[in-house]
Amino acid sequence: MAFGLFYNSGLQVLAAFVIFFFGYIAFFVFLVLCLLIATGLYESAKWVRAYGKRSVSANSSFFIFSRVFSRWWRIVNP
Repeated sequence: MAFGLFYNSGLQVLAAFVIFFFGYIAFFVFLVLCLLIATGLYESAKWVRAYGKRSVSANSSFFIFSRVFSRWWRIVNP
């Protein structure tokens, strides 16, 4: 195969095009995967924030612990 590519420039151009084409497809697949990961992180952060707001509004034990902790360490809650 290397011998054929060394003496035939047409095969070199074809191989370069195939490598470029598959690299281009792999790049866009990589971008889509990154977008899916970013979307998942964003949606999970929204879920965690909504769950936290529900916990605080329900006067849960975590909220009481947070209030006691802030009094011990003199941390001011905004």
